[in-house]
Amino acid sequence: MDQVKELLRQCVKYRFWIAVGLSLLLPVIGYFVGSGSIIEATTKQEAAIKAADTDIKKYTTANLPNNQYQPIVAEKKEVLAKDVDATWRKLFAVQEPLLRWPEQVEPEFRKWGRKWPVDVDRGQIQKAIIDYTIDYPNFVSNVYKTFKPFNPEDGKGIVAAPDEKMLIMPAPFTVEAPPELGAVWAEQERLWVMTALLDVVAKANDSVGAKDWDSAIIKQINAIEVGTQTAQDQKSLAKGVALVEARSCHPMGLRLTRPPRPRLPLVVKEARPPP
Repeated sequence: MDQVKELLRQCVKYRFWIAVGLSLLLPVIGYFVGSGSIIEATTKQEAAIKAADTDIKKYTTANLPNNQYQPIVAEKKEVLAKDVDATWRKLFAVQEPLLRWPEQVEPEFRKWGRKWPVDVDRGQIQKAIIDYTIDYPNFVSNVYKTFKPFNPEDGKGIVAAPDEKMLIMPAPFTVEAPPELGAVWAEQERLWVMTALLDVVAKANDSVGAKDWDSAIIKQINAIEVGTQTAQDQKSLAKGVALVEARSCHPMGLRLTRPPRPRLPLVVKEARPPP
């Protein structure tokens, strides 16, 4: 009991300093007790603010689809489709003069198109094929002359190149064994591609007024490959793309052995003047 009284007497005596000590300890204790909940609440608020900022940024870009997105895209697509169609028509108008047939059969083949003609007598179709076969050699010769090949016999011409059979590689069509209609179309399309390529060579040399081999920009053609594996580009070869047979125009649905047109390289290089 005496010890308790002594302790109380000392507390009363030093009550000021005890009060000061407690007043210093209480804020520290309060900080540690309340800081945990404050930090937790702060972290939650920071996460909420960051999430709101991230979400709002999506709506500040022009690429976010909304209920107006689909009709606008459809409208733009329609306009683009019309532009593409108009461009194709312009390109065809430029190429159309090169898409010629032998004069004797041009009306029939242009009218029939690349399909088996309906309600046309087979005898008329066969006659057109035979007429084409007869005119075919002259047509090939005209294609060959497109780029003004050098002729060693008379010294005329501009571009050195293999002879007609080596460069054009005409199909072995004969009247005795005429081709079927699809083969005629496949060969004619191949000649059209060659004509377009050789026309570029001719126009390139004409642009500088070339009159002979020395003044020509394109002086020599080594080979032209159309519709063969040699003509395939490196990308299609790397992807393993294989040439497939062209569809036939035969009413029974037969197929040709000639492959369709791949990308077409034109092999051109400098050379010495022809003899």
